[in-house]
Amino acid sequence: MVNFYMVMQQLCSKTS
Repeated sequence: MVNFYMVMQQLCSKTS
């Protein structure tokens, strides 16, 4: 679950 959150945040950061 934590991994999923980390990936999602990283994706958001990359998109930003």
